[in-house]
Amino acid sequence: MNRTHSIGQASATDLNAAKGMGIPLVASSGTTRYLRVLLAGVVIIPIMLITAVSWLNYNAAFQDAHDRVSRAADAIREYALKIFETDELILDHVAEHVSGMDWSELVRSQDFYRYCNDLATSLRFRLLA
Repeated sequence: MNRTHSIGQASATDLNAAKGMGIPLVASSGTTRYLRVLLAGVVIIPIMLITAVSWLNYNAAFQDAHDRVSRAADAIREYALKIFETDELILDHVAEHVSGMDWSELVRSQDFYRYCNDLATSLRFRLLA
């Protein structure tokens, strides 16, 4: 009796022996269905998990970026308010110094020139400190 056969082919003797031992030769439809469900689960569940984690990561990154932009906008707003307040204070000081003078006096006034230079110098040192 020749028992040589290629891989994937069974001889009649092998088939008869398997039948005698109670080994089913063909997978039942229930087993095939369970294997297909298992295969689908192996593919679908990781895809769903990766999608969910990616979505959560995206939302967290977007919220973080939104918070950073909001903080930066608040800081810029505060800085702009300080600049306008400083400008208003400077204009009030200059208006106080020149009250009662007309333009022709201001143009020729050495005192006003020195006052403006001193004011600019003191502001420069305050801003750098």
